[in-house]
Amino acid sequence: MRNMRLKPALTYRFKDSLRGVFIFEGVYLAIYTVLFLIAGLMADWNVSMFGSYGFSAVIFIFVFGICTIRDDLRTLIQHGAGRRTAFLANMLSAAVTAAILLVVGKCFQLLETAITGAVSFSDIITDDLVVQLWQMEPGSTAAYLLTAAAGFLVLLLAHLGGSLISLLFYRLPKPWNIVAGVGVPLLLLNGLPLLAFSGADWLTEFVRFIFSGILPLLCALAALCLLTALCNWLLVRRTPIRAAK
Repeated sequence: MRNMRLKPALTYRFKDSLRGVFIFEGVYLAIYTVLFLIAGLMADWNVSMFGSYGFSAVIFIFVFGICTIRDDLRTLIQHGAGRRTAFLANMLSAAVTAAILLVVGKCFQLLETAITGAVSFSDIITDDLVVQLWQMEPGSTAAYLLTAAAGFLVLLLAHLGGSLISLLFYRLPKPWNIVAGVGVPLLLLNGLPLLAFSGADWLTEFVRFIFSGILPLLCALAALCLLTALCNWLLVRRTPIRAAK
């Protein structure tokens, strides 16, 4: 019976996701149009500008993951869905949202490239950051496929990471919420970089291997997505769910 309730749960989740994505895309397009025009007027000043869509999309879907997971659990379980159904609906919605953001981002990138080529803004850079970092040929099929895969996994990981933080705060008692609120940012911003470059040869080599090419990076991102999704599911199984207000 729980599997039969997955379809209406997905319908509810998709409608909410599409509404959020539509608002995000509209705001981004309005702001970026203004910035693009300003950069075009300043082209003689040797201005260079990367498209910021990827960073904006990551922040958006990260916050979206924080906000939606607990609301989904409360609302869907209150309407008769099981925890597994609510979790699957949230996961599938996250994947679809990441895919939509990715496709729209690629469309924005193609539009930016066409406009800059048409008006000869030679100092405005619109290539994907992954293409620049790994020195792939811009516009090639391999570059599009690899950057699409990397972008999708980064967006999905951001959503899962936001959900993990939300579930941790939902599950932990209030004193530990304070500890987690202070400790997690310190760990991410200071602890992990210090650990990665602590001088341990095996760890340094491992980090270098991950960033040595796009394929090792894709494998690492996929592994992190699976690990984070597993942690989220374990938290969902044990989290006390309160009815939606």
